[in-house]
Amino acid sequence: MILRPTMRISDAPIITSIAAIAVIEAIHKNTGLNASIKWPNDVLIGEKKVCGILTEMQADAKQIQYVVVGIGLNVNFELGDFPEGLGDQATSLKIEMGKSVNRFQIIGDILADFENVYFEYMGYQDSNSIISRVRERSATLGKRVKVIGADTYLEGEAVTIESDGGLIIKLDNGHMKKIISGDVSVRGMDGYV
Repeated sequence: MILRPTMRISDAPIITSIAAIAVIEAIHKNTGLNASIKWPNDVLIGEKKVCGILTEMQADAKQIQYVVVGIGLNVNFELGDFPEGLGDQATSLKIEMGKSVNRFQIIGDILADFENVYFEYMGYQDSNSIISRVRERSATLGKRVKVIGADTYLEGEAVTIESDGGLIIKLDNGHMKKIISGDVSVRGMDGYV
């Protein structure tokens, strides 16, 4: 999707959250499966990744020119379709359901759900209801996490997601640290996802 939002540059990360909500709503509507959001841009079923969301922005010093949102959802992949080594980390709706899912229907539902939440946000510019929904569906909060960024390596417990979308982590030394971006791995039963 290509968007031209009228919002502050600092508010742009909310678009990734809107997309994640749309994906988990569409998954549930089409399959009955409950998916969760691994902050900031992955959707999981259980502890396996079913979807990744990439958001890129072009802006000048004063305003956003456009935002491109890419959503990659594993719909009808079979276990043998994943590259070697990814089968224990990734899944698809077909694997989870045991049958194929109508791709056109789920794409339509993702776009419709995205549009509803996006225009609601653009009308009020209030992220609280969106972030509340992300917190409710979070696979990250309350878990031990590793954060790896360009100049960052942190470990601790994911405590909350703030209204601007930033993740608050309680480090092992007790200090709180706000993370705006980075690769976040969540400790699961079989290691980090």
